[in-house]
Amino acid sequence: MAFADLSIAEIATDYSVPVEKVLSMCDELLIAYKNPKTPLARLGCKGNYFPNSV
Repeated sequence: MAFADLSIAEIATDYSVPVEKVLSMCDELLIAYKNPKTPLARLGCKGNYFPNSV
């Protein structure tokens, strides 16, 4: 799985949603992260919740 160059915090900012919402999405999808600066697996979280961004 490829990793995006975007962190959880950056995605939250780009889509004007709270960081907690992106963290919650990752929890639902069982995507591991350490903190909001963690780079996301591109097809894991972004692909499912932000389909126009992949």
